[in-house]
Amino acid sequence: MRVVELPGFQRGFGRLPKHLQEKTWYQLHAFLEHIGSPTKPKSLRLKKLPHGTFEISINMDLRILFQLQGGVLVLVLLGDHEDVRRYLRR
Repeated sequence: MRVVELPGFQRGFGRLPKHLQEKTWYQLHAFLEHIGSPTKPKSLRLKKLPHGTFEISINMDLRILFQLQGGVLVLVLLGDHEDVRRYLRR
């Protein structure tokens, strides 16, 4: 599956310390390995949000918002709960 990073994701990722950047990639790889599988790792805490957007958890405070568009995983945003709320209000 092709992965596209939008500027909101890139900005959020660039602000993270190295250990959280590594954990972010670990969670993304775990998600990609389980696409199409009937089970998903519980650690991802995958949720469907409005407007075709989904959320996975990196830790208790950090979230990735993404969309699936055909065979492309579009990484929309990487941020905390408030960043997610602001994005969804648009």
